[in-house]
Amino acid sequence: MSKIREIAVRVRGKVAELRTEFPSGDCVLVSVKNDAFNTVGGMPMEVPVENAARHLVEGTHRMATETEIKAFREQQKAARLDIRNRQPAKGSAYHLERKGCE
Repeated sequence: MSKIREIAVRVRGKVAELRTEFPSGDCVLVSVKNDAFNTVGGMPMEVPVENAARHLVEGTHRMATETEIKAFREQQKAARLDIRNRQPAKGSAYHLERKGCE
């Protein structure tokens, strides 16, 4: 079996495993330092199980711990709140003056 085919088989197996563990279809991973793939360690991300399987098989990421998942969700929640607070309120007058377009 070729190396590429072997990796594809491992990825498909990991996808099946992750689908049973994460029926929502998404899971949180954390990157690991990997010079071969030029990845930095400690960066969380939420991805579909198909992407997660590839990252896990390649060795660029690992499954996040419960503590890391909680911290990631809190960070995402704070970022969404920050974005919401920067937007003008619904129904507020938001007017851009056009100059030089007469």
